[in-house]
Amino acid sequence: MILYPIVVKPSSILLHEVPAISLPRRLCRLWGLESGEKYELLIGMEKHSVTLVIHDEHDDHAFANECLVQQCPYFKPSLKWRIAFLPELNQLWFGPIFAILSDHTRTEGHSLTAFLEEFIAYSNEQGCLTYVIHPSEWSMEKANARTYYNSEWIDTFVPLPHVVYNRIGSRRLEKSALVQGMMASFHSHHIPIWNERFLDKGEIHTLLADAPSVREHVPSSWPTWDEATLLQLLAEGKNAFLKPKDGKEGKGIFKLSFDEERLIVHRHTEQVIHFRTVEHFLRVFFFKNKQNYMLQQGISLMRENESVVDFRLLLIKTANGRWKVVSAVARQSNAGHFLTNIAQGGTFRTVQDVLSSWYDQSHASSQWTKMKQVAKDAAATLETSGQLIELGLDMAIDVNDHIWIIEANTKPSKQHRLLTVGVRPSTKKLLAYFYEWTVKNHLLKETD
Repeated sequence: MILYPIVVKPSSILLHEVPAISLPRRLCRLWGLESGEKYELLIGMEKHSVTLVIHDEHDDHAFANECLVQQCPYFKPSLKWRIAFLPELNQLWFGPIFAILSDHTRTEGHSLTAFLEEFIAYSNEQGCLTYVIHPSEWSMEKANARTYYNSEWIDTFVPLPHVVYNRIGSRRLEKSALVQGMMASFHSHHIPIWNERFLDKGEIHTLLADAPSVREHVPSSWPTWDEATLLQLLAEGKNAFLKPKDGKEGKGIFKLSFDEERLIVHRHTEQVIHFRTVEHFLRVFFFKNKQNYMLQQGISLMRENESVVDFRLLLIKTANGRWKVVSAVARQSNAGHFLTNIAQGGTFRTVQDVLSSWYDQSHASSQWTKMKQVAKDAAATLETSGQLIELGLDMAIDVNDHIWIIEANTKPSKQHRLLTVGVRPSTKKLLAYFYEWTVKNHLLKETD
């Protein structure tokens, strides 16, 4: 089914005392619509009875009279929509409608701002209504939100969305009664929530380690551990990492190793501390919160001089239900530091630059192909935890050319552009999936 792009503008010329909309003659002739007849507007879950008027002014414009704009205030900004006619139901369908759930009460001046502005501007170009909502300001009965129009943020009443995309960055807020109640309301209206929740490191490890397609690429890890497990790992001459299960940006990570019967502890702050015993270290740092950390075996990774290098891949689900790597970048740590996170001083490089410095062209291409396949298998595995459409993966290669999955993130960072220019590939792919999903699960179902 074809959805036609159209800009809906308020009009003071249509003087009908009932809601009325004026459509171009081209569309009316195509669909067999008659001037003066009544049709039903379906906008998200809202239905409005309107009188049709036909005009010859602009083939890509529709006009809403004041009575209709009062019922549908989101027509006021003159946004571009997609429109279809469902003859079986005598309905004019407007959409798609996409809500982004954010934990920021204002849309300006935070880590998601640039992404939100880019995504909504691109969404408007494609004829999709996208808006941002915050749990404390949202009501299913009187839906108020913010959208980005003509390079400005505006507040507007909005129809309920076809889909909610969860970009709440706070685990505490996401688990709160406020957000859980909001999500329950969406579910009660049969509105799906994509990337509904964070997965902690222990849950991710369990899912991946149990999957035959990727388990060989998962480092040995212990979501639940004790002093004896840590001692055995270190006694084998291996490095060990202790990572907060709910951590992000490399914060709170410890790297541990033995050197001449001393325990050497590297912190994410680049601080290095020596302890005589593991027991002393645990008593200082893990007296109460050991259960909040996961133990992971260290890996001898490929390096650039004294710097650690890993790879961040962003995957998006495509319209055919498969996963695709839409962007990737290499990250290099500061010399002597063990974290590559940009927040911890790491720098970006291109994947091709790094792989070509390690291998010849054929081997570099082969490793990159393998890495992408492992990433897609991992995404398909983690998807079983819920409605996942986007995933960030941190991956690495060891000195034996083996590929490892280091981290997975269901709320991948949008703060850095990953060496791209213009609209990000992830923005285009995410909107394409949303568009196709809405057509398949809403528009086509209306005609079944």
